[in-house]
Parts: sequence; C-alpha cells; structure tokens
Amino acid sequence: MKREFYLVIAILLVICGSSLANRILFSDPGAIVEVSVIDQQSNKTLLKTFDLSENITYPIITDPNTDENVEGTNLLVIQDHNVWIAEANCPNQDCVKQGKISMNGEMLVCLPHRMTVSIVER
Repeated sequence: MKREFYLVIAILLVICGSSLANRILFSDPGAIVEVSVIDQQSNKTLLKTFDLSENITYPIITDPNTDENVEGTNLLVIQDHNVWIAEANCPNQDCVKQGKISMNGEMLVCLPHRMTVSIVER
C-alpha cells in the first residue's frame, strides 16, 4: 500500500514537472493577433490582424446567426500585450469569461458568432 502511494506521488510530480517545463520552454509571448470568422460551410476568413504591442479597442461585427437574425458583436481589447473580449451580445458570454490571452497558440472563441481570436508568431 505504501509503495503504491509513493508511485502515485512520483507520477504526479513527473506530470507537473513536464507540464511546467513545457510551459516555460515552448510558450513564447505572441506577436500578432488574428481575428477570423467561420462561415456556414466551415471556411475560415481572416477579418483583421493587429500587433500585440498595440493598445486598442476594436468592435467585431459578424453576420447574423442562422438561429437569430441579430448581428454578432464582440468588443476586442488589446492592452499591455494581453487580448480579451470585453463585451459580446451572445447569450452565455463564454467568450467574455475566457479571460486574457497573451501567448502564441492561445485562442478566444465565440461559438454563436463563429468568431476566433488567435495569437500567432510574426
């Protein structure tokens, strides 16, 4: 019983250590913010690109959703090398609740508006 306990602890330490090393070694600060939308046929369209060093507020307007005939609106904020959705007119506000992102590969998604905000390298 004692051996199994030590084994579990050792495995957890290896997992935590690997995760931390991965985060430190492979997570670079991002450089470019890409705002894209996905249409009904699953085609991705790049709407706008920003430099992560900018400090701006940008309204994103998407086409009406098929379920409701309302334009999608999201308020994108880029400030101090962080990106987040400050406001949205989608029902659950999941995109607002996702918080701030700043690293390469991170993404914000608003499913009702079929909109993504991604951070990529130059």
